[in-house]
Amino acid sequence: MAELRKSGIEVLGDIPWGSHICQFYETEKDLLELLIPFFKAGLENNEFCLWVVADPLTKENVTNELKKAIPNFENFLRRESIEILSHHEWYLNKKTFNPKEIINELNERLVIAVKKGYEGMRVNGNESWLQQQDWKDFMKYERELNSALRGKRMIVLCAYPLETSNAAAILDIVHAHQQVISKRNGEWQVVETAMHVKALAEIKRLNGTKPQAEESRSWPVITGYVVAILLVIAAIIILKWFPAGSLGDAPYVSVFLCAVILSTLVGGTGPALLAVVLSAIAFDYYFLPSIHTFAIEPSQLARLILFLVPALFIAWLSAAQKSATKSIRQARKVLEKTVQRLSQTNRMLQAEISERKQAEDELRRSKGYLRLVVDTIPALVVTAVPDGSVDFINQRYREFTGLTLEDVKGWHWISLVHADDRDRVLTEWRTSLSTSKPWRTEMRLRMASGDYCWLLINAVPLRDESGKIVRWYCTKTDITELKHAQEELRRSEDRIRLIIDTIPIMAWTILPDGTVDFVNKRWQDYAGVSLEELIKNPTSAIHPEDLPGILSGWRKSMATGETAEDEMRLRRADGKYRWFLVRTAPLRDKKGNIVKWYGVSTDIEDSKCAKEELRLAYQRLSYHVENTPLAVIEWDKNLDITRWSTHAEELFGWKEFEAIGKNVYDPGLSLIYPEDLQPVNQIAEQLTGGIIDRNRSLNRNYTKDGKMIYCEWYNSVLRDQQGNVITILSLVNDVTEGKIAEEQLKQSETHLAEAQKIAKMGSWSLDVKTGRVTWSEGLYNVFGVDKHIFEQTHDSFLQLVDEQDRDIVLQTNKNTRQTAEPFTIEYRITTSAGEKRYIREHGYGEKDDRGNVVRLFGTAQDVTEQKLAGETLQQSHQEIRRLTDHLQKIRDEERAHIAREIHDELGQQLTAIKMDIVWVDKKMTAEAADIKRKLKNVIGLLDGSNESIRRILSELRPGILDENDWVESIEWLCRQLKETTGIPVKFSVSVPEKELKISNQIAKCMFRVCQEAFTNITRHSQAKNVTVSINIPDGTIILTIEDDGTGFNPATVKNKKSFGILGMRERVLSLSGKFDLISSPGAGTKIIVSLPLETSA
Repeated sequence: MAELRKSGIEVLGDIPWGSHICQFYETEKDLLELLIPFFKAGLENNEFCLWVVADPLTKENVTNELKKAIPNFENFLRRESIEILSHHEWYLNKKTFNPKEIINELNERLVIAVKKGYEGMRVNGNESWLQQQDWKDFMKYERELNSALRGKRMIVLCAYPLETSNAAAILDIVHAHQQVISKRNGEWQVVETAMHVKALAEIKRLNGTKPQAEESRSWPVITGYVVAILLVIAAIIILKWFPAGSLGDAPYVSVFLCAVILSTLVGGTGPALLAVVLSAIAFDYYFLPSIHTFAIEPSQLARLILFLVPALFIAWLSAAQKSATKSIRQARKVLEKTVQRLSQTNRMLQAEISERKQAEDELRRSKGYLRLVVDTIPALVVTAVPDGSVDFINQRYREFTGLTLEDVKGWHWISLVHADDRDRVLTEWRTSLSTSKPWRTEMRLRMASGDYCWLLINAVPLRDESGKIVRWYCTKTDITELKHAQEELRRSEDRIRLIIDTIPIMAWTILPDGTVDFVNKRWQDYAGVSLEELIKNPTSAIHPEDLPGILSGWRKSMATGETAEDEMRLRRADGKYRWFLVRTAPLRDKKGNIVKWYGVSTDIEDSKCAKEELRLAYQRLSYHVENTPLAVIEWDKNLDITRWSTHAEELFGWKEFEAIGKNVYDPGLSLIYPEDLQPVNQIAEQLTGGIIDRNRSLNRNYTKDGKMIYCEWYNSVLRDQQGNVITILSLVNDVTEGKIAEEQLKQSETHLAEAQKIAKMGSWSLDVKTGRVTWSEGLYNVFGVDKHIFEQTHDSFLQLVDEQDRDIVLQTNKNTRQTAEPFTIEYRITTSAGEKRYIREHGYGEKDDRGNVVRLFGTAQDVTEQKLAGETLQQSHQEIRRLTDHLQKIRDEERAHIAREIHDELGQQLTAIKMDIVWVDKKMTAEAADIKRKLKNVIGLLDGSNESIRRILSELRPGILDENDWVESIEWLCRQLKETTGIPVKFSVSVPEKELKISNQIAKCMFRVCQEAFTNITRHSQAKNVTVSINIPDGTIILTIEDDGTGFNPATVKNKKSFGILGMRERVLSLSGKFDLISSPGAGTKIIVSLPLETSA
């Protein structure tokens, strides 16, 4: 048996591989009505699909239709399970139609599809593109395709437009296909070629007896009516001449019926009806009392009716016979012309019969499988022989009744039927057996549990080729629940009758002619009138202003027979009008005739007021929407735009008419930034899927000109009571500037964090009320703690501070909490790893509106390295000072040594030379005046040299310190400055007598400072006055040197090689003293030296 595949087409059912089918269509809807389910079945059953489209279909619209019909169609497209081509791409790929190439291409695609794992292939081609010159080749291709499909796992459905197909073309198409599908009376039907053979046999049978009517000639239309009149007149004359006598109405009926029959045979239906009417009039006028008058006595009415009934029947029968004869004659003429072509079809059918025989053999082999199917279907299945005896029950029947076939075989099954139903069932079953008609009934059958269950019985006969019944097949379906539902429905109808009179809705019914025949009690109570009054004047309660429109609408509804709906004001019993929604619908019989109108009136006064209130609210909302600084966008449940405010136009650039109706994903409205598409999709699914009702998100969006902006979206969903989305409202705020500022702030914060990390610094804040400390990321590194472990409180912070410094930290914190004044402190901490660190902290307090300190802020920096570097530098300075002091001592000693050498050696030698030269001068005579003059010059030079030596000796080692008191030595320097420069020097001393004795080092230091200061005054100051003072307050000796010269900027001196000032400072610092230099341009210079009276040697 050939494998059957689901066609997807209801009238076609399952079809075998190799099927070649034709579809005739008239509209695009006809095409899609069959092809969509055809390909859906193929895709769902793992078949490769090829769809060749032509006008009126395109690749785009069939793709859209398939997406609507198949939920996962995108997956099939992605797997390339279906290919959609135009007729140009398939039939005319090489510009000309080549049947062999098309068939080869089909076979190749089938091989590829099978290799890919598909069960087979199904194809459709729309042949609306065919031209007259291509017709012959294409029909040849269709016939060759029939042969090519044999044994192939392929199904081909060809579509032909009926509008462009003439009779000859239709016959060609039918002969070239195995089956034909076309629409008749709005329903799809399948026509097989075997049906043409049966029609031919029927024609041959009819040709054996040609109706006599065919031999008769065709009469003109008017002749038939004239003959009918003459026949009726003839009947009257006959009956007048030959009275009926005792025979009653029989002669009248017979004669007039003959006239009717002859009129029908001569002229057809029209003359026959004319003969019936004239016969009835004549029968009334001439033969029914009262004679010669058209008035009919009531007692004679039955005679007239008895005459009319057979007359009309005879007329109808005769007309039908004539019409049938005419139709058969026309059919014979048409079908005789197709005999030759049908003979060719017959040969093709012979091949089909052979295949069907093979299918029957396969069917017989599958009986075991069918037996299994029958045993497993969820219904009770019974078969019986022609006399009604049961010979088979399926497994479901055995399980249902708990009996075997032997228990119910023959007629024993009747014992299972409920006693109340048994006689009826037996009678109906025997009647069905005797009439050979299908049997359908309901009965109660006993189950295995002993309970009875209602079953629907359907029994149909199976006939052989001769029409003889060979077996009965019966199914029994459980309808217990249906019976219960029907009983419940009956009770519901009773309740409805009561409800109609009690429901709070005004209901009424109207007859087809518009007459009110019923209003419920609610209507009567509302209007304050009785049923009779409302029936008499049904429009009395309608407002006069509404009445003309209501009557016009009602007349239109009655004329068209359509349901009507309108709003009107109805007067209440107290005279007040209220708004009502009135709906009227027709009730029709089986023929479609209106038998009654049903109407209800619903009070909508409150909803009407609410609608007006809603309209005003909407108006106010629209005003606010257009005046809010935010862009307002409204979407429907499919995310199509329904509102686009003015600010939306300004923000995004698209005008309202450009945006309304567009979808959020519409390519013509590129709002979404590509990288934000996934989160936007997720938000849309959550909003439309009922997961969330509101959402706030920050997205990147595009404007119409392609500019990217940052927008903050506030989305909210309005749903109905069932949870379905009514609308989605989005408020959009442009935050581009804020986002840029935020990015800059983040960047600044990042830079700050990096700077704090590099500077080993962090920031903190302290909530005074809660005591909670907030630290920056860098501060955890400064204090060497883990942020995940450290408890952010002030007490936890104090645990890190060394005990020696904890009090000052607490006191500082306390003062700041009270005053909010800024502070700077340094303290030591011990990290969790045991490392000692120095911390420098700056902070301040923040006050609230009442002046209370509520929060402290500050920074803390790890200054351990600076601290250690400072101590190292201080130590280096001390060592340098000690070295400087040592070098100074060495220099003084060396100066003293040089001074002694000069004094003892050079000074004595110069003195000796001078003595010798003086002796020579005295020995020289007056004649040697030139020599004497030279000698005097040499003596002068020697005196100058001695003076220079004394000055150098004084500079190398101030002997005055050895010879005089240190105060006198300084006073001597002051006199020397005045004598050499002429600058007045004021010298003052405020020293107690007992404090005059100081160490030699201090005395020498002060002497050298004065000496260097006087040198600088001489060289640079241009001073006019100099003041020198000495004071000794509290064990400290203070030397002050001040001039009124040009002055200078001490900061510029630091960058120059000013060894004089540097030497003075180092001398003072080496003795643990303090050296201060005060000067500014144009304000003179002041040097203050402070030295302890006692110094360490």
